[in-house]
Order: sequence, then structure tokens, then C-alpha cells
Amino acid sequence: MSIEVSGDPGNIKWEVTTPSKGLAAAGKTLNMGSISIKPALNAAGYYTIHAKNGDESVQADFLVTGQMPTQPDTFFGVSTHWGKSSFSELWPLAETVPLVSELGFTRIRDETAWASVQPSATTFRVPEFALEATSATSDANFSQMLVAGYGNPGVFSKQSKDGLTPPVNNAMRNDFVEYINTVLDKNPRIEAVEVWNEFNRPQRNTSACQSGKCYAKLVAAVYDGVKAKHPEVKIVAGNTSTTPIPWFSEFIAAGGLRHADAISTHAYSNDIPTLLKNIDALDDLLRKNNEAKSIPIIVSEIGLSNTTSKSPAGDVGRVANERQAAAGLVEILTSLKATPAVAAVYWYDAIDDGTALSDAQAHYGLFRQPSKSVSAFQPKQAAGSAASLIRLLSGFEMTSSSFEGDVRSFQFTNPSGDRRTVMWLETPFADSSEKKENVSFRAFPEYDTSLVDFLGEPMRNELGVGSTSIQVTTDPVIVVETRRTK
Repeated sequence: MSIEVSGDPGNIKWEVTTPSKGLAAAGKTLNMGSISIKPALNAAGYYTIHAKNGDESVQADFLVTGQMPTQPDTFFGVSTHWGKSSFSELWPLAETVPLVSELGFTRIRDETAWASVQPSATTFRVPEFALEATSATSDANFSQMLVAGYGNPGVFSKQSKDGLTPPVNNAMRNDFVEYINTVLDKNPRIEAVEVWNEFNRPQRNTSACQSGKCYAKLVAAVYDGVKAKHPEVKIVAGNTSTTPIPWFSEFIAAGGLRHADAISTHAYSNDIPTLLKNIDALDDLLRKNNEAKSIPIIVSEIGLSNTTSKSPAGDVGRVANERQAAAGLVEILTSLKATPAVAAVYWYDAIDDGTALSDAQAHYGLFRQPSKSVSAFQPKQAAGSAASLIRLLSGFEMTSSSFEGDVRSFQFTNPSGDRRTVMWLETPFADSSEKKENVSFRAFPEYDTSLVDFLGEPMRNELGVGSTSIQVTTDPVIVVETRRTK
């Protein structure tokens, strides 16, 4: 690994620090304006390099990822925008695909719009930019869930108010199915199709009807038409803005579950209790209408934007800084992985869409856009927490949980008997309080036991056998227990 630093000739001093302000490496060079720094680092983790030349200085964050999980965990996915031409400059394939892959994600959720595939009444073809994205993501071994959506006013001008009008009659639905099959024909890595995007939301559906009943007609057409040509592809219904139980009830009453392999929702929340309450309510509804059996739930969008913007709707999914977003990511992904009804989650999203902190929509990403002083896509702390958590929990299943006082705790175990216990003090994601509580934890002789923070940075390399006290705050900590070999 090397980091290029350029500037006027001079004596460049540099140091690399960890989030806890620990010094990881340092050095200096004489009379050089441009240098290639190769810090000798002892461990994977999230780091910041500080370089100074006289009165000029620059700093940049970077991530050293550890060994990939032996068995990739398909539970963890991430939303991307490689399939949209409007994002080609913000999300250059050559630079951004490897970044997302190195975090450990194996599934992406992406889109190729209907209008880009069907430019005229009789023409269906996948545009070149989408084919390039397919090639790049396939080379990175990503599986994909396709978001099939957005309108086609160029072909259906009389039936469309704008580019967000979904199919409203049989002719439109037939062409919508043909568009999906055209994309599937060119991308065998697509394993599921999500029907429309936030059909229940007027800002994403400008037709006269946003009801679950109207949506069920579209899902039925997609299910029958896609399964006829691609029977292996899963049809995912819902993709709702928030988790509207009355809307899902309408969809179910209209026979929607007959045409869905899974149900998805955008579960943005301010805190874990609200998130779990909404998912439990959806699971209860599905089981009530499916002979008491769960139907796989996919949380196809959830994330946290570090922004200065304030929303009149209660700042759902917004936090004040990158640290809160990184800690919240661990809480969200841990809680959902511990929820049996949830089959997969797609974090929203991989790359920031802009640089202005006042633009909330631009700061959900795991990586920042390049800046004037740093030409690379710098990882945010959430990228560090995602990489660490994926490596810690891949192949693990939840075996116990507790919520005592304000301390929420989940324990996970893998087939080898290794254990991970994730703990934090329950507060809203945007809470800035500094509450602390000591929790008793018992370490056993058959395990090597250590403690790391939510970024994977070691806090205690060894917990002695017996009962020990762990300080828990609003930032999650993870107890890592590795079974000793005989």
C-alpha cells in the first residue's frame, strides 16, 4: 500500500493515526515535493494520514481491510448507482467497484431504467453504460438485485405525467416486463427483481393510484412474465417508502403474496426500537396471511446520512457526523441480522452523491467524493465499521439476545463454536450523549477472548478467564471469542 503526497519541494513530515488518536506510523523526507508514503502498519483498520510541509498540511482517511471471510455472507448487501448513466461521473467504475468489493459485500442493489432500455415502441436493448456496469460488477463477483422502475414517457406519452409514472394498463405492463427480461438476458448475475421503487410514495409514483391494490396488478404481471423466461429469478415486492402496514394489507388482500418470493421495505428509522417494531409488525402481517409461516423480508434500503440538513419529517436517517453513522451502521446491521424474518439487508448507499453537507441525500455513502486536496474516494468511518462487522459476523447466526436497562446485546455463534457479542447503550442514532454503563462479562478458558470497538480497533487484546467488567457506551463494542483448538 502506498499513499501519494504532492506539493512544493520541502521537508515533508507525516504520521498515521487511528480513530482513538493512537500513533500507528510516522516518518519524514527531505527536499522532496512529491513522495510515495508506504506506512508499515501492524493491523487492518481505519486510519488517518497527516502530512505537513512547512505551513501547508493535508490529511486523508484510508482503510486497511483484513482477510476476506472464508464463507461470504449473502446477508450483507449495498445499494449502488452504477446502472444509471447520470451517475457515471460520480461513480466511475474502475475506481469505485474495487472499493465496494474490498469491504466484503457480495450483493448489490442497482438499477437500469425502463426508458433507457426501451427508447422506442419496438426497440429493446441494454445501453452501453449498463453493459459496462454489468461487466465490471460481474468481474467483482457481485450478485445483483435489479430495481425495475421509473417510467417511459417517451413511448407512453399519453399515459405518463412524467418519468415517474408506472405502468397503468396492459400495454405498458407488457412492455415493462419485456424491458426487465431484456436486462436479465444480458446479466446472469441478477438473482432477484424488485418491482418499482417506492410505489406507495407520490414523489416516486405520479400516477393516479399509489395503493397496494394497484401495485398488486403490476407485481402479478412482472411475476408471470419474468418467471416464464427466467424461472430462477426471484420477484421481490414492496420496495416501499417506510413500512406502511395498511398499504401492505391492501397488497395482500389483492392477492399480492401469490406473486412474490420475498417482501422488501425501506426501513429508515431514528433508532433501533422503531426499526425492530416496524419489521416485527410486517412479519406478523405476513405470517397472519401465510399460514403462520414467515415470508423472507429484505430491507432493501436503510442508511444514515451525516448532514447539517434538518428535515421537517423528523430527521429520519440523519445524523450529525460520520462517527454516529458508523456506530449506527453496526447497530442496524447487527439488529437485522439477529431478526430471523430478515433474509438480507442493503445498506444505502456505497458512495456519497455530492460534497455539500447541507444536502442530506448526498451523504448516505460509505465513501466520500474526491475533494480539491484529496483526489481519491476516501472511506468514511462507516466503511470501516462495515468492513469490520462483515468480517466478524459472516457465517454467524444469532443465538441469544438481551435488553436490560439501556444495554442491548446480541450474541452470534458460527458452526465452529466461535462467538461474537455485540453490545451498546440504546439511544437514537443522532444522540450525542456520553452515557456509560459497566457490564459484567464472563470469559471462558476454552476461548481466546478480546474486545474491539465498532471500527474493529482493539480495546483489550485479552480478557482474562472469569468475570470481567466492560464499559459500554452508545458506540457499540464487540467481544470476540475464538474457540481454542485442542
